[in-house]
Amino acid sequence: MNESLPDIKFVDTLVYLISELKELKQTSFEKIDEAINDFINQLPRFIQIALKQII
Repeated sequence: MNESLPDIKFVDTLVYLISELKELKQTSFEKIDEAINDFINQLPRFIQIALKQII
């Protein structure tokens, strides 16, 4: 079966990441890491697990 809910959540988190990156006034690795970690934490669990295996 096709579960559309994870796709919606992914789109929402992608929009969140882009808006957070746009708002970063100070370019620093710590702020970028924080924004990326927040983005990853909003992803569905199975994507988080897959990302942790490659990172």
